[in-house]
Amino acid sequence: MLAALVLVVSAASGSTFLVPAGHSELPGWLSGPLPNLGLDLPRAAEVALIVVMGIAWAAVVAVGPSLRRPTAAAIVGLHIVLLLGPPLLSTDVFGYVAFGRLGAVHGLDPYSHAVDSIPLDPVNTYLSEVWPTDLKSPYGPLFLLATYAFVPFGIPVALWGLKLLATAAALGCIALVARSARRLRLDPVRSAAFVGLNPLWLIWVVGGAHNDLPMMLLALGGVALLVAGSERASGALFAGAIAVKATAGLIAIFALAGARRAGRLVLGGAAASLVLVGLFLAVFGFELFLYPGTLAQQGEHVSRYNVPRHLVYLLGGDEVTSAVKLVVAASFAAVTVGLLVAVRRGVDWITAAAWATIAFLVTSTSLHTWYVAALLPLVALSPSRRLRAATVATTALLLVVQLVPPD
Repeated sequence: MLAALVLVVSAASGSTFLVPAGHSELPGWLSGPLPNLGLDLPRAAEVALIVVMGIAWAAVVAVGPSLRRPTAAAIVGLHIVLLLGPPLLSTDVFGYVAFGRLGAVHGLDPYSHAVDSIPLDPVNTYLSEVWPTDLKSPYGPLFLLATYAFVPFGIPVALWGLKLLATAAALGCIALVARSARRLRLDPVRSAAFVGLNPLWLIWVVGGAHNDLPMMLLALGGVALLVAGSERASGALFAGAIAVKATAGLIAIFALAGARRAGRLVLGGAAASLVLVGLFLAVFGFELFLYPGTLAQQGEHVSRYNVPRHLVYLLGGDEVTSAVKLVVAASFAAVTVGLLVAVRRGVDWITAAAWATIAFLVTSTSLHTWYVAALLPLVALSPSRRLRAATVATTALLLVVQLVPPD
């Protein structure tokens, strides 16, 4: 908690490494309510603080928390600290604001227009220099509707509204993990700590106010209902999660494979989808059908930080070629199919979904660290010790990949 507090105070004091949205200016409304103590630490010190948080989390995972109330207080306290700080290590939250402003302020459909359609909008000041301004919205229509509720009140209100939404969703995710853990006869305190004390979850996901959090809130609601035997309602929530962000579909596929009454799950998902699609068509029109093409376009992007790219560099290569993309995509597909077959043969579907998510993180050439939001809650609900060990290793790998650029 102390490391997180020092890190956030450093961010509020003007750290451009931690707050890329402040690369040109850091107004008071962006830095947040924490006092500017002039504690703008060098990057090496900030990286060291993140590593300290990672070591502390690994120790908790290894030993297991024994005190319920202090652990809960630490989780809530850390989330509040991250809420009060500026958006960390990403400008994606301003991308959300930009697409919301396209529709709610400028009257342009975000599925047929990109941010370069509003070059004079002040939100462009806070997007990173590598933000793909020519990319149409890759975000689900349910999430875009949420941004529409905030952006008419101005960029500061939109930012802090989305940060509050993300933090509330994060705490909701942890509560659902604890609730489901009890039903699965797992230690709810240890499961909650596994998610809520992880540095990637705290710094990148919560600190960056990413929309993976409302997606996972709905997906974990679906998991909790499925564990409780309410398949129709579970399917409806999975449909909502996919409408926030399409990557929730991976969890839904494994839930379907592992459901005892899969037909009811499909029925609930189909009913909710019909209602949602009707709503989305009323708001976005037929431009909504451009969304899948944008997702495919985004998938072709090679992020600066990803495991295949680091491996190519280590082996003396210069770039991630089409052949490399094909190999890693085929590897991920093979692992996913194998895990789905294993689920049909009786393997725990939550454990299998977590392994598939690890495979996605390791093979993706368009990797972003906040994608770990889909992994940690699943691992917390699995009895597999090997999976937990692999997740600790994956956390360490992602920290290295994120903090040590290949070039």
